Amino acid sequence: MEEDKIKYIIVKVSTQKPNYKINNKFNDDIYYYQTQIKELNEYIKTNLLLDVMLTMLQIILEMLQ
Repeated sequence: MEEDKIKYIIVKVSTQKPNYKINNKFNDDIYYYQTQIKELNEYIKTNLLLDVMLTMLQIILEMLQ
C-alpha cells in the first residue's frame, strides 16, 4: 500500500548498542545493529534503483504513445 511506504529515513549513529536509530514517518524509533544497517542499506539501494527504473520505463512508455 502506498501509505505504508516509508517516506524518509534518518539514521543516527550512537555510541551505545544498538548502534543506529531509525526514525520513520510515524516517528517510531527503530533500533538496529550495524549488520542490520548494512542489510537495510542494500535493501534501500535495490528498491530505489527499481523505483528509478520503473519511473524511467513509465516515462518512455508515455513518450511512445
